[in-house]
Amino acid sequence: MAKKVIECLDHYFHGLGYNCAESTLRAANEAWELNLPEEAFRLMGGFGGGMGVKGVCGGVSGGVAALSHYYVRISGHQSPLLMAKAKIFQELVAERLGDTNCSYLMPKYLTEKESCMPTISLIAQILDEVKDMELDIPEYLPRKLRILQFMDALKGNCLRIDIRPNSEYAEGHIDGIDSLPLTELDGYNGDTSLPIVICSGDINAVDKAHKILAGKGFAEIYYFDLNMWKGELVK
Repeated sequence: MAKKVIECLDHYFHGLGYNCAESTLRAANEAWELNLPEEAFRLMGGFGGGMGVKGVCGGVSGGVAALSHYYVRISGHQSPLLMAKAKIFQELVAERLGDTNCSYLMPKYLTEKESCMPTISLIAQILDEVKDMELDIPEYLPRKLRILQFMDALKGNCLRIDIRPNSEYAEGHIDGIDSLPLTELDGYNGDTSLPIVICSGDINAVDKAHKILAGKGFAEIYYFDLNMWKGELVK
């Protein structure tokens, strides 16, 4: 049976004397079998005591670091599930403990005998809970293009497809982008040697399109979020 972060926490905090951030990440590393190298834990040293200024609790920082390593394949920008879980994690800590900052948590939970252990124990329980949550959000997306990058892509030698339904494309679209609804993507035979840009405002649709295109042999896949498009684009 898989371990929980809370089960490993005391060993690192009281047993070995690591700070809240170090202890939380080390406990998650053991419980979730992250296999982090020893050097990685040094990165958390400065996050103890709310980064030394009673800011965000080290337990929260260590928890976000653990979630990051668990979910990120390339970068945070391409990891919507991570960002959603990091947000939920911090919101739940604030909701249940009252805040995420040491300046609030220490006066409320710190004890002479246990030090910060009561605080980070509660945080560790939330961390395990968030990690086990099932969310309908892609774990990984292809690289997202910003406006200027997308404008360059419009001028470059690459494929550009709008995967929205035909009805939405007809209501308004960007010149130079071909309509190729997601439902028709299985039959697409584009040149796999070229970069391809997926255009959509639905990240779940982008996730599905990415998997189909990757399966066809496309190696350089990007996407442009049509929620950033307001009906006009400087050419």
